[in-house]
Amino acid sequence: MKKRFKLFIVCVALFSLNVTKLCANPLDNNNAIGWYIMSLGSSDYALYGLQYQRGLTDKVGLVICGSVMADESNNKTIMDFNANMELDISLVETSWGEHFGSRFGAFFLAGYRGHNGPSTLVVPEIDIDTGVSYNTTKEGPFEYYGNVVAAIGMEFEFFLVEHISIPIKLGLSGEFPKYPSAGVCGGIGIRYSF
Repeated sequence: MKKRFKLFIVCVALFSLNVTKLCANPLDNNNAIGWYIMSLGSSDYALYGLQYQRGLTDKVGLVICGSVMADESNNKTIMDFNANMELDISLVETSWGEHFGSRFGAFFLAGYRGHNGPSTLVVPEIDIDTGVSYNTTKEGPFEYYGNVVAAIGMEFEFFLVEHISIPIKLGLSGEFPKYPSAGVCGGIGIRYSF
């Protein structure tokens, strides 16, 4: 009987220590895993996929993210993928009690985006009846290209019920060398922080 009681006391003590860990301030969580999507300026492409965040210090975090998408419609395979690294720097943090919080900071993103799909050809044509020339676009042969992607901006992150975080990003982005583009970017995600 005494052994069972001692075992019960040890289990209660370990459980209580674990409960205090579960009810910690959400700003103390250094790791997160989740899903995101970010538009790329004037490009018609978006970065999206899974991401993993690791806190390097109390104020600096590293986010690794990427995705692969393949479409095999019409007996053609189109593939897009991206692999990115993002450095997050926390500037202001606010805790709203034990379960909620927010963070404002800056982000710097660099990565690679690959695309394999049909190219677009611009074909000049002339209307025989009116004599007016115009351009049409046609699907060309398949091509592969890779672009460097970069972005810089600000991030608002909201923590709900201790472990759910919603990052909202706004900044400037660009990609090059194939079909270069630059412009305003925006993104949102949802992560489980631990």
